[in-house]
Amino acid sequence: MFTIQGLEGSQDKLLGIWQPDSAPVLSFSAPNAPLNKNAEAVVWSVAMPSSPMMAQRLIDQQARALSQTEQAIGLAGQKLQGLSADWLEVSFAVGQIDTPADATLRHNLMRGQERQTEISFGLSDDVAQSWDSFQKFIQQTFQLLSPTLYLETKIEQNLLAYSTVQFNGNIETTWPHSATILQTWLHKQSLALALKSRVATLQFLGQIVAGGAALAMKFNLEGPLALPAAWRYIQDVLAMSKSAD
Repeated sequence: MFTIQGLEGSQDKLLGIWQPDSAPVLSFSAPNAPLNKNAEAVVWSVAMPSSPMMAQRLIDQQARALSQTEQAIGLAGQKLQGLSADWLEVSFAVGQIDTPADATLRHNLMRGQERQTEISFGLSDDVAQSWDSFQKFIQQTFQLLSPTLYLETKIEQNLLAYSTVQFNGNIETTWPHSATILQTWLHKQSLALALKSRVATLQFLGQIVAGGAALAMKFNLEGPLALPAAWRYIQDVLAMSKSAD
């Protein structure tokens, strides 16, 4: 199981891998845990089966899922930036049908244009709700991109190791108990996957900002309308890519 403990808010699996867990962080309060851990920081946690073969299979599976997520994020961002200014008015050729993500984006953009004047007089309830959901996503993203990453690896429910990675790249790892060479390798792979997930999170955020800017320019939308529309579109593309697996 791949979880992120202490994360504010809740949503589906992050990047298709990590399950948010708002429960208080317990493992890092155990003896020998890092004393300099920020009480508000989140902990990335990987719990693996006791079988080394099954544990490696789980790591490989999650690594493939993350790579697919990165690819989907990139493609979604390219689509947003590549839309023409007349995309909403263009008639589709015979047999050409919107994907569910495209249809939702088209709907959101059209509604956004209809409600554009409301930005000057305060946000309507549905626009405000969309903006609020987007802001919660941003707050959660900033938690994931905190300067220090904390990661623990468990075998079943037994703590194998925990690591802290500083912004400057310095890594400190503590092994509460002796570990085999294979277990050491599994922890290093878990750490590498968490770091790669942070890069993917940053990519996600970058594509939202770039895509939102493109929507704002091409369809004359304000940020409170364009950014949530871009975020929703990329989320929908990710959901489609997962369902296709």
